Amino acid sequence: MADELGPLLRELRERAGLSQLRLEERSGVSATHISRLETGKSRNVRRDTVNRLLDAMDPTTEDRRRMASVLTELDGDRSAGPGGVDGGRSAGPGGVDGGGPAGPGASTPPPAEIRQRRPVRPASGPLSEAADQLAAETRRRWQREEEQRLVLDPYPLPVRRRSVSATITDLDANIRRLPPGAVAAPLDLSGDQHGIGDLYRGIGSGRLVVLGQAGSGKSVLAMRLVLDLLQDDGRTRADPVPVIFDIGSWDPTAHTLRGWLTGRLLRDHPYLAGGSPPAGAAAAALVDDGHILPVLDGFDEMAEGLRRRALEELNRTSLPLVLTSRPDEYAAAVRSATDGTVTPLKWAAAVELAEITPADLLEYMPRATRSPWRRTARGTGP
Repeated sequence: MADELGPLLRELRERAGLSQLRLEERSGVSATHISRLETGKSRNVRRDTVNRLLDAMDPTTEDRRRMASVLTELDGDRSAGPGGVDGGRSAGPGGVDGGGPAGPGASTPPPAEIRQRRPVRPASGPLSEAADQLAAETRRRWQREEEQRLVLDPYPLPVRRRSVSATITDLDANIRRLPPGAVAAPLDLSGDQHGIGDLYRGIGSGRLVVLGQAGSGKSVLAMRLVLDLLQDDGRTRADPVPVIFDIGSWDPTAHTLRGWLTGRLLRDHPYLAGGSPPAGAAAAALVDDGHILPVLDGFDEMAEGLRRRALEELNRTSLPLVLTSRPDEYAAAVRSATDGTVTPLKWAAAVELAEITPADLLEYMPRATRSPWRRTARGTGP
């Protein structure tokens, strides 16, 4: 039954009278990925993606049951862990499992954190090679950037982080991706730039918002996160490749997130346009199959009128991602101007960076200038 997914998706799409491009507009799933699902070329079938496609096609209850049977068969074939193709058994109403309460004898998910499933990538082949090449190129680029910015000379200025007010973040249970009834303990997000990779890996949803004033070190922290996640001793071939994107150039009214990410990859990494047709298939597959971790830098640099729309588009996806912004701009985007209700980036943990203190600078400057500073009495020279 596992090979019935593609034909069934195509049947439902054609019955709804939708082209793949029209279905992309309705669902936010790229036409390239829809084509790969329908032809069986996608190795990573995510229930939330199928749910979005189904919602856009408005199928009957019987069609949803057929799809649920297909995905259940895929669960057994791939032995996916929580958060993968079998992660939808606790889906809400409208999910492929019908959304009803569990029947007699149904198993209850354990009260453990639901972590994002790593994408299924073959050990060899064009897609694997493209991801490895992108990882190596990204690591080299940001290592050079660290050197050019003198981030490590003589040592990195401390970038301290603390938890953000719960008034503009999602609930702890959602951040941890806990099943119903589980108790959610708050994440300990305090610390500095050291170990930011470990902090990120401990977030069940794979979503993190980094807030900070201008000059607080948001971009430096994003760079350090990318390099931490790309360390040879901590990364496996199944891990997504963290890539920094300037989100300020995204117009969510004109481009879907996945389409924009694919375009940015093709612009910055032209070799991803090669391979089998259509052009850009490798870049689209990397994005659609979860092999890219978007690090979206500069949310506050978007046009003010686009920020809330951008958050809405981000919330239509389940992509793991990192978002950086100044605090006021993010708070304004998540809070409704009419009734004050808050709609934050769903599932996302959030940290705020503290400003560098005078004591930090007094310690740092003598080391950076290679000259001793002496504390003197007021009004006297050195």
